[in-house]
Amino acid sequence: MGRLVEYRNHRNPLDKSPIEPGFISLGGLDHNDSDMTYVGWISEIFLTETYVPDGIVFLDSASYIARSLQLKESMPSAFIFLDSADQPWGYDADGYPLKMSDDSCAAVAIETYNHYVSTYTQMEAEGTLR
Repeated sequence: MGRLVEYRNHRNPLDKSPIEPGFISLGGLDHNDSDMTYVGWISEIFLTETYVPDGIVFLDSASYIARSLQLKESMPSAFIFLDSADQPWGYDADGYPLKMSDDSCAAVAIETYNHYVSTYTQMEAEGTLR
């Protein structure tokens, strides 16, 4: 089974633009502006048959929740309470949209983590994700 990871893009040697590392099967999820990291999936075949840098951060549910709580604090648009019309429920004294509590954020994070793992594991088993 593959693994959920936190990674940074690599630099394209031709034009210096950022590119997704070749060992990422599906990526670009949950971008963190403060450290330019993303969440992605590395399929089992890449874990066993290609080079994956030693510094890659493998995410279990606890580390994914911790990452989400950090995103909640560092990114203004992360984990905002939205109404049925996808509008913020309200604003704080500084004019920022109201954010979820840590407990609500953790609940959303575990639901998202479980969704990613089950979806990508199934896609990998079906051969639709390599």
